[in-house]
Amino acid sequence: MKAKHDKYWGNLRNMNMIIFVAVVLDPRYKIKFVECSFQRLFEKEDADFLCGKVKEVFNGLFKSYRVALNSDQAHQSAQHNQDVDMDDSAFDDVCFATAFDNDVQLSESVNTNKVNLYLIEFLEKPVDLSSFDILTWWKVSSNNYKYPVLSQIARDILVMLVSTVAS
Repeated sequence: MKAKHDKYWGNLRNMNMIIFVAVVLDPRYKIKFVECSFQRLFEKEDADFLCGKVKEVFNGLFKSYRVALNSDQAHQSAQHNQDVDMDDSAFDDVCFATAFDNDVQLSESVNTNKVNLYLIEFLEKPVDLSSFDILTWWKVSSNNYKYPVLSQIARDILVMLVSTVAS
């Protein structure tokens, strides 16, 4: 059975996974569209396996962005603390490290739940499909604050050209 999955994973790996991530980031479709498509193309077991791989890539991308964004915020906070008070730097480093560890532990569980929350929320049902703008949807303050990491991923991924033609 593993060889069968390896065949499908090989085909999926040859595809650009960014296309699937872009679909997941579209609030009109999310992971449900990917699941439905795979179920129409493959047997249930194979479709489930392939959907799992797409979710794995999406979650991996989310974790990478979360670490990068937390690192940027920690760096900015440390830079601000360094500018404010240089005398107690050793004490500040210990306090900062403890606070950072607490923040990471809390944000890991919250952020993981935010991915799941986004994926299980109702699909967006725009009134006018022809005028729906995904980037604007992600820029809206409520989505930007509710899903800051996903919003950053959407800004980076959804502006990419899907294909290019060689000159």
